[in-house]
Amino acid sequence: MFLVLSQMEWRRASVASKTFVIALVLGFLASQVIAASTPVEAVKAGTEKVLNILKEQPGNKQKQRAEIRKVVDEYFDFDEMAKRALGPHWNEQPPAKQQEYVQAFSEFLFGVYIDKIEKYTDEKVTYETKEGKGDRAVVNAVIAGSQTSKIPIEYRLQLKDGKWRAYDVVIEGVDLVNNYRSQFSSILANSSFDDLVNRLKGKNLRNK
Repeated sequence: MFLVLSQMEWRRASVASKTFVIALVLGFLASQVIAASTPVEAVKAGTEKVLNILKEQPGNKQKQRAEIRKVVDEYFDFDEMAKRALGPHWNEQPPAKQQEYVQAFSEFLFGVYIDKIEKYTDEKVTYETKEGKGDRAVVNAVIAGSQTSKIPIEYRLQLKDGKWRAYDVVIEGVDLVNNYRSQFSSILANSSFDDLVNRLKGKNLRNK
């Protein structure tokens, strides 16, 4: 187990969980993102791809998940997410341990929430605004569907190697990266970095 959270922290973690589920469903389509000239176009381009995966392969969960994982790996910047979630502890680790943690962290996020993704198949998305400066941008969207009320999502993207990639998502003011940073900081206050990575790996094994 990770931390014993207060009732408020559990509510925030639940919202953060929903954030990442939706973010996965609205993942980015590789070829279309490369061609997209703006962050908004990049986000829009990926939406139909993942929703189509969910609709077209309902009886082949293993293939469906593999396809979604490819999209997520390519267009969510897990290195940046993991680095931000770890905070100042990141620079304390050598490159080999950083990469071990990134791999465990990305598997953890995907493994925890993949079982819920199948619920999100008929969402409608509207894009409200785009803010950008240099290699950073924010795309605001609102999704609604039969299983969800209107939910505002803020995508935080950065331009890296010619591609716009998401490094964080925020829903209703709750930041996914900050949520895990709080948990990881509490763990590292009483345990080693290796212990944190081993906890993530243990979670991943149980989620397979």
